[in-house]
Amino acid sequence: MMTSESKFFKAALAALAAIPVTATIFTPAGSAEAFNGGFTFDGSGTNAAINALGVTFSPDPGPISLTNSTGDFLGDTTGNIFSFVVGPTNTPIIDVGLLGDLTKVLTLNNVAAPVVQGLAPNLSDIRYDFTGTFEDGSNANGFVNFSTLLSAPDAQAAFGLGQSINASFSGATVAVNNANVTVPEPATLLGLGIVAAGMAVSRRRKTIPQ
Repeated sequence: MMTSESKFFKAALAALAAIPVTATIFTPAGSAEAFNGGFTFDGSGTNAAINALGVTFSPDPGPISLTNSTGDFLGDTTGNIFSFVVGPTNTPIIDVGLLGDLTKVLTLNNVAAPVVQGLAPNLSDIRYDFTGTFEDGSNANGFVNFSTLLSAPDAQAAFGLGQSINASFSGATVAVNNANVTVPEPATLLGLGIVAAGMAVSRRRKTIPQ
């Protein structure tokens, strides 16, 4: 007999067929001298330990795949993401393309405190918004989103105690020269979280505070 948990995730995944998991990026005219466009990305092969102070990837840097690339990022399909801390900083977060080729490296300016969003009794998304600058001076903003098999109150409690949570990388986006950026709808973020959690459950991976 199919469990209620399996029914929930199968129904949720079926409903997601009509939800576009993308972020549309627009850039202002007259910015030809700088990068323009954007991309979404995920690091499904990269593990992460997250807490109120930042994110630690394993491996670090971790591989990411780029999708929905626009503008100067058309044709870019891979990259790497680095561990980061919350608050003002001056460290790389993303290197688009080959690691160490020193092209399209996004350096952080600031990372906002994580926002916890409860999606179900034992499912939450945790989002880190950031701003940064590419080496050519192009400003960018974006976010990295993680899913956990913890309720929002449990995740917040773990953060309050200074604990880290093992999390699934559920999605992210970067927009460059972002005067006119369409922010992903809440339904899109919900979709990212449910998909990642469904994958986590199917692999019987358990997320616990450390």
